[in-house]
Amino acid sequence: MPFVLLDGPRCFVRQEVLGTEAVYEIFDDGAEVLDAEVVRAPGLPAGKRLRLLAAATRRMERFEVDPPIVASRPLTDGARVDRDGVDLPV
Repeated sequence: MPFVLLDGPRCFVRQEVLGTEAVYEIFDDGAEVLDAEVVRAPGLPAGKRLRLLAAATRRMERFEVDPPIVASRPLTDGARVDRDGVDLPV
């Protein structure tokens, strides 16, 4: 049975064990083995590609990260813009 994890643009999983935390980004949604990349993990460099068992990944906490907000025009005088570029009250 396929393990459906990727239903959005980016998917991350987090695991905390013995007071340390590991965070991985999932890239491939295989049936039993998933392709992932280390975001942060003790003893592993960020960016390292791994293959994780789907069964192990299911036990990790899944979370999504909002894309960074990038202003399309300079903000002056304390002006703020929401994600859709709409001016917000100051």
